[in-house]
Amino acid sequence: TSLLQARAFERVAVGADARYQLNANIVSLSKPLFGASFTVELEVGWSLLDTRSGQMLLRKGITASGTATMAEAFVGATRLRLAVEAAARANIEQMLRELPALN
Repeated sequence: TSLLQARAFERVAVGADARYQLNANIVSLSKPLFGASFTVELEVGWSLLDTRSGQMLLRKGITASGTATMAEAFVGATRLRLAVEAAARANIEQMLRELPALN
């Protein structure tokens, strides 16, 4: 959905019909143990392959952070989940800013 909304691709295909293969692998995720605000760091390794030519168009590690406060969630586990989700969103947004430069 993010790829389509960002107009990064005309359509998204899954399987053998896909012209490009976009992979994302979590490299590291640092999470705090306690605190009023939780900030997490998420590093994702991204790669974009042209399946027709076999050419690797992009290979990049992106690190992003996300924070959640007690105002957002009193329970620590919920606050941690919100921080991880915020870091994931930030990471995806950074990746989407990289794609237009590939032409």
